[in-house]
Amino acid sequence: MITDITKAYKDYAIYLPSLQESYADFCFNEKLLDKDGNNKRALHPLNFNLDKLNFLDNKAVWHHNATLYSCGQYSGSTIPNRNIVAERDRSYTTIVGDSGGYQLGTNALRRKETKQFFGNYVDKPSLFAKRWKQCGEVERVVGFLNAYCDYSMTLDMVMWGSLEFNKGSTSPIRNLSVKQLIDLTVDNLKYIDTQRNIGNEHKTKWLNVTQCIGNVNGVNSGLEWYNAVKDFDFEGWAFGGGTAFHLHQLLRWTRKIIEDGKFEGREWIHILMKSPPYSSILYTVIQNKINELCGTDLRISYDSSSASQIVGKQYSLFDYNELTSDLKTWSNSSTKIDADLDKDILANNRVKNLPNWHPLSTLINHNDFFYDNGELHKSIWYDSTTYELAKNYNMYVQHRRAIDACDLYFDTELKNHSRIPSMFLQLTDYCNEYLTCENPNTLEAKHSTLLKEYDSKFASLKMLLPKTDEGWNAVFAEFQF
Repeated sequence: MITDITKAYKDYAIYLPSLQESYADFCFNEKLLDKDGNNKRALHPLNFNLDKLNFLDNKAVWHHNATLYSCGQYSGSTIPNRNIVAERDRSYTTIVGDSGGYQLGTNALRRKETKQFFGNYVDKPSLFAKRWKQCGEVERVVGFLNAYCDYSMTLDMVMWGSLEFNKGSTSPIRNLSVKQLIDLTVDNLKYIDTQRNIGNEHKTKWLNVTQCIGNVNGVNSGLEWYNAVKDFDFEGWAFGGGTAFHLHQLLRWTRKIIEDGKFEGREWIHILMKSPPYSSILYTVIQNKINELCGTDLRISYDSSSASQIVGKQYSLFDYNELTSDLKTWSNSSTKIDADLDKDILANNRVKNLPNWHPLSTLINHNDFFYDNGELHKSIWYDSTTYELAKNYNMYVQHRRAIDACDLYFDTELKNHSRIPSMFLQLTDYCNEYLTCENPNTLEAKHSTLLKEYDSKFASLKMLLPKTDEGWNAVFAEFQF
């Protein structure tokens, strides 16, 4: 029986796992298949086709119709292998494409021509700015996103790579000024705009990326960026960096765009690097308020790579704890895959089952996460199958926790506010009030302790949080309109 969670989202904000190329390719990895298409790797045989892990397919063990996928994982404008994104059914799936701005800022792009360009011009910012359009990266990105994605983030030249923001930056764009980076981003957007109506093939819809790195040389970088890009008539917006790291930043920019009428006619908003379940209710509240105020029917999505990251770094599976009024249950805890599975269990062919609430439990057991090198169970290893099975497990848990959180707040039959921490209930009221009140700065100051507490507990990159009261005061003082 297929577990289809697409409809379970109802009209909630949608969690999108940041899908890795390795997983997208894995479902069609013929090296792992026998002549019948089954996985031939065995500690305990996996008696199912790998495409059962293709959650974009409505015949997989569980199905959700959307994910985030980055073109920064590729050197070209095409996907060279069989891949669940490349072979999806477009009639019922949605791919949100990441343009690879992060990889561009860190020189992690795979295209050798782009890396060579960076090497040639990193110390020649004027020539870099003049010749950027000639290196072919913009064309590659736009070609890829047009080919495979339904909504895509515009190619942003990340301001955080500049030495004007980070004196220790090693980014290949570090010598470009903030103004140069904004101007190059505008050039990228102009190219995107010219390509939208050329030809009859599938075209992606574009999400205008916002950025802010605070005041640079006495100028509000966020406003400079926003004023430069806001009039491009794209289908939506994407909030990242200094426009969404803190909840109050997201709300400030959301209100600004509402006041400027720039949500009218838009379809999609994406918020970068955020995880369920703690984001789920708040982003749905914001989504609903935007639609109410602007007469739109847009959808908010948000992404994280945590489902994959904890496998690669910790060999761990997300716990599926019941959500309660205790804040701890809304954090993402995990358990190492082999923490309570002795080699003795494997050696004696005893089976540990997966919890029956997980769809994978109908196909595999816990033992199947391990690879036996054939030496009578003396050596138990993790292999590529371990990683991809664990990623599948974790992505489903994240989806379920996102839905469960929203059900507790919104669903007519499942609603139970007694199981929602008071912090979240207060913040939902705050979000609604902030987007409509006459004096948002006063309201924000009144609730600054609440906002600080939320960020301190649930920020995705805790190392970026202020360490002192003075630091927090500076964060709240910046970017007010």
